[in-house]
Amino acid sequence: MEDKVYDYIILGAGVGGAIAADKVKKLTSNFLIVEQGGWPNPKNFTHKKSLLKYYRNSGVNPIFGKHIFSYAEGQGVGGGSVINGGLIWRTPDHILEEWISKYPENYHVRNISRYFDEVERELSVTIQKDYGNSVYDFDSYYLEKQGKRKKQKVVNVPRALKGCVRKNNCPSGCIVGAKQSLDKVYFKKVKDHILVEHRVLSVKKKGDLFSVKIKSDQGLKKIFSKKLVVSLGAVNSGFLLLNNKLIKSRSLEFQFHVNLKSIVVFKDNVFAQKGTMFTKQLQEYEKENIYIMPTNFNKVYLNTVSAGFSDDIKVYLNENLSKSAIYTTQIRPESKGRIRSFLGQKVVTNNFSKNDYKKMKRSLKILCELLFSDEVESIILPSRRGLMVTNENYIQAIDTLDPRGLDLLSVHLMSSVPLNSLEAGGLLNSFGELYESKGVFVLDSSILPSNIGESPQGTIMALAKSIVNTWTN
Repeated sequence: MEDKVYDYIILGAGVGGAIAADKVKKLTSNFLIVEQGGWPNPKNFTHKKSLLKYYRNSGVNPIFGKHIFSYAEGQGVGGGSVINGGLIWRTPDHILEEWISKYPENYHVRNISRYFDEVERELSVTIQKDYGNSVYDFDSYYLEKQGKRKKQKVVNVPRALKGCVRKNNCPSGCIVGAKQSLDKVYFKKVKDHILVEHRVLSVKKKGDLFSVKIKSDQGLKKIFSKKLVVSLGAVNSGFLLLNNKLIKSRSLEFQFHVNLKSIVVFKDNVFAQKGTMFTKQLQEYEKENIYIMPTNFNKVYLNTVSAGFSDDIKVYLNENLSKSAIYTTQIRPESKGRIRSFLGQKVVTNNFSKNDYKKMKRSLKILCELLFSDEVESIILPSRRGLMVTNENYIQAIDTLDPRGLDLLSVHLMSSVPLNSLEAGGLLNSFGELYESKGVFVLDSSILPSNIGESPQGTIMALAKSIVNTWTN
């Protein structure tokens, strides 16, 4: 392998790598995909094993600043599609309008819509069957019921599924194979070209070739290619480019979502574990970039969300397990994170603005106002020690809440290497190729012009398809 020169080496077998591989296999048979993780195996789709095998650093990747929190991202063939909810949203209309207005010269932004049908067809995207009662997916059923009661917009969720039977295991991997993750849909077609369990250490340009140093349990090796596609995710792609001086910047900005998970305790049993991730989403506040939805629920997920809560609240939740459900508020902050290389190590930082904290508190008020009814006893807000509120006191409690004590998580990072003109601050040309390093292409969430507010897999895939359709031999 060390003497062979590939036409393409694709670094990363996630969302962008899938689209790159699907195109490259039509251009040449001489290509290689390098992936740090392994192939997904349903035997490992338990909470503990999945964290170790399919989450980078077991899901703990710190973003440093005055408010330290973590982001989670997938690893292994299929990337995050193995451990996400299979949500395939189209880019929100107000975001597309923003992009077209701000980046009129960006051909791919103007034409992205034509690729959504293709993505949805390939992934078998569907609206999940709605039982129309509270036996299954009670949390989604209740969200829709309250939305109708309050005359707020609640929509059905498009998911990449075939035959979901609600085993409620989405974040650890689909044990029945219903989720159409990318390892099944794309990578199985090129499995002979995938080198798993190899980590990329460095990239160097040598004449017309790229030398890539990789490491496995068996040791170090170098591989060579004429062209390089970087698909390691917004942070890791950015870090690779910085650390190997493929771009001249000293740091890169990135954008992200923030998730806040609250626990709703009902007065009667709801058995929220009888369901899937969620089938409904509140989009009444979409233009404010605030979304509300349920998420998977069982004792393990409940214990994870409440890990830092006070002992009294933990006892209360344990006593009311069958009456509880978890809801997520997702916001788009105005602040941006930053990626740096310090002594060869990755450093990721962010500091929230006052407006970000106001939006977090507003999102929690929206959640409480929507969900409180005579069916709900209390809501535990994601303060690091847990903050129990009732319908009578939640406004005052949130008004006096110090948002710096909120327990936050991010699972969607993007826009670190945006596809825009140089004048618009972009780093990639219309081929997805670095302006500063010819022959290096980037294809993952990094390329999005800005944060889209929603789960980005559908947008990443559609934009990537538009880009690779410009590739020829």
